[in-house]
Amino acid sequence: MHEALSGSVTEVPAGLLAAGIAELADLDLWLTLAEPGLTRLNMMGRHEARASPAQQRIAGLMPLGGLAQVGGSGGLGVAALKSGGRGAHAGPFGVVVRGYGPGGADLAAHLARRAVGWEEAGRPRVERLELSAYPPGTPVEAMGRESIVIDRPHVRLAVRWLAS
Repeated sequence: MHEALSGSVTEVPAGLLAAGIAELADLDLWLTLAEPGLTRLNMMGRHEARASPAQQRIAGLMPLGGLAQVGGSGGLGVAALKSGGRGAHAGPFGVVVRGYGPGGADLAAHLARRAVGWEEAGRPRVERLELSAYPPGTPVEAMGRESIVIDRPHVRLAVRWLAS
């Protein structure tokens, strides 16, 4: 991870505008749930005065965390959303996907394309998220109209966004 985050960075515009950091976080959650083959990365922060320069750099690179793909065609790929241009709290701003590591450029391009799906779905927001848990092996048909099914060893999760 250190090598990937210390190397070159590729920025891919997603072709979307976000109204602010909350909307960028909604997109981040949607991508995390819609891409179950990727690994979610969350950065644990520290108070800025006690954070090392490396911790400050990583927090600046990936303010919402990111997604990683191990074993892709290009090797380790890490990608994270960020605001293009002005600060993340002031909107609207262009959404950019940053890629890190040998497979980062490909992963960033993939997530930028997938971000269009969030736009087409009406920009689902976290407050409209419904999460249901079922025993493993429950038939998808028995879960209703959920849009995403995530299988874990001891539970099958159904995720959907309620209509506004």
